[in-house]
Amino acid sequence: MGSAIQVGALPRILKSSDDEQVAPAGPLFSLTLETRRLHGTYQVVGDLAGAALGAMGVPAWLVRRMTDAARVAAHHVVGHSTAASYQLQVTADCSSVTVAVTDYDDQMMARPPAWLPVGSDNTLLPSEVPPGVDPLTHNPNGADGLHLHRTLDGYVRLGCQASWPGPSRAHPAGFLGCPP
Repeated sequence: MGSAIQVGALPRILKSSDDEQVAPAGPLFSLTLETRRLHGTYQVVGDLAGAALGAMGVPAWLVRRMTDAARVAAHHVVGHSTAASYQLQVTADCSSVTVAVTDYDDQMMARPPAWLPVGSDNTLLPSEVPPGVDPLTHNPNGADGLHLHRTLDGYVRLGCQASWPGPSRAHPAGFLGCPP
């Protein structure tokens, strides 16, 4: 038979000093918006991406760039997909901001799909990244701009990733808790 354990006081969490700031692993901000595939929704999707990034303290030049990227990506997906809805995905961490628009419904699948780059002739190209790694967030070429990907099932995703330049004057303590 087990023995009884007596606790004299509640456990405490000791806070580390304010000088020690450790960047959390993974995204600090993640937003997914699903909307019906209707003409004109791409403007709303772009504006929402810009509003979310602006509220987080992203510099105005990067907000404009990512707003335009989201708008163009949504317009492309609306025009090149037959899915009833599509998603805006905005992710930010201490080093980058990613914006993508896709007709892929991630709630139906157990794991992320294999996104393959699409060539200028609309053919699938072999991926240069290892299996299980997202080619949008892992860009070995360092290429800038929007990147079009498709799955073998025909889902489409258009998005881009931009490096985060560091904290702004509006948020000198750092972006979402990132160390300055």
